[in-house]
Amino acid sequence: MIKKALPYVIILLFPLIYSCDQLEELKTWDLNTEAGKDFEVNISEIDPSTFSTTFSVSLATNPDIQEYINKIKEYRVNKVTYQIWTYSGPPEGDVLLSGTFKLGSINILLDKVNLNQMYNNQTITTLDLTDQELVDLAKMLESNKSVSGSLAGEVTDKPVYFIIYVEFDLTLRVEA
Repeated sequence: MIKKALPYVIILLFPLIYSCDQLEELKTWDLNTEAGKDFEVNISEIDPSTFSTTFSVSLATNPDIQEYINKIKEYRVNKVTYQIWTYSGPPEGDVLLSGTFKLGSINILLDKVNLNQMYNNQTITTLDLTDQELVDLAKMLESNKSVSGSLAGEVTDKPVYFIIYVEFDLTLRVEA
């Protein structure tokens, strides 16, 4: 009797087990979002051509993330980009920026970035980060809910004023 009933019991239990797996999947989901920060550089005619400024990209400032910030179980940084939002420089030519972006302990060299051209073309540039550096940034976000950074460099002409926006493209695994 038991041998005859076993296949029926298995058939009846299979949907129950499968539906429990489906319920578990409903408890977690991926939140694809961004976190960014804009910061300004202002070099007057009498200032040196070199500059240094700091910034912090925080998850807490993004309203999409705020609701889930304590429920995030996995952090993934897909890429980091930057864009020149505002630019004002000498009318007679382009200003080139050479320097270093620093994100946590990661240094990214910038060489002869044409600020005027980037601004006029609304260019969004992806920083050249290795897979391991993206993982390291994700670990920083997991630990601190933010990443501190800096931009230090030199411009070829002045006065110049520009605003840079740095953005992290993120996938966050959220658990209900």
